Amino acid sequence: MTVSCMSLLAVFGEFGCWFSIVATWTLWPLLVVDRLELAYLASMGIYLCLLYYSTKIGNTKNNTKITFSLVVWKLVLFASSFGMVGLHVLEIMGHMEFIVKIPSHLPDLFPVLWSVGGCAMLLVSWAVSCWKLYVLPVEPDKGRKQD
Repeated sequence: MTVSCMSLLAVFGEFGCWFSIVATWTLWPLLVVDRLELAYLASMGIYLCLLYYSTKIGNTKNNTKITFSLVVWKLVLFASSFGMVGLHVLEIMGHMEFIVKIPSHLPDLFPVLWSVGGCAMLLVSWAVSCWKLYVLPVEPDKGRKQD
């Protein structure tokens, strides 16, 4: 079950890309402790550029039906992207004490927010992967004798 999310890349490509971004994003507090912020920014930038160009090249005119699940998925993508970028911006403004003032009695505010946001997004990814595994069509085994 651990790799079920990434094994769905062939079935549900956007989900695999989104999961990779979310999984890397949740590591930010640990990367800050290890002073790997630049490596995080570089790898995420390269991955997003490759993702953008691969979707631009592979984007042919396809007639995708608009369904309720597609609309919900697009909303999840937008909300999670907004949340991830927004938390980075809040953290930068908090450290610069620009608009956001971090209370002195909450020194670990941003790592806790990262944990809560990451937990919520990983729960969504778990639910999506379970749903996709549940609705995958089952092909009959051709090597067995039919009774």
